[in-house]
Amino acid sequence: MSTSARIILTQADAQAELERQRAMQRAGRAKRKRRMQEDPEYAQQARIRSLQKQEISMAQRMRNNAQDRENMLEKVRQRYYLYNIFYLML
Repeated sequence: MSTSARIILTQADAQAELERQRAMQRAGRAKRKRRMQEDPEYAQQARIRSLQKQEISMAQRMRNNAQDRENMLEKVRQRYYLYNIFYLML
């Protein structure tokens, strides 16, 4: 898929460019689907790649959730520390 820059001057040009890109994407999906139906080995490889992408995204989400929990714990620790200092000042 080419990502060359195109000059878009009007809304109609932009709409035509979007339609062109969508047509290219549809053609690519149809080609992949046809190849998967014709070649079982390719289909198996495609399923494996899909599973790998899912595993990677799940691992990234889990890592982000762990970082978010750690950040929240740090905020709670800071608040607790500040509350203790406040009560010591009283």
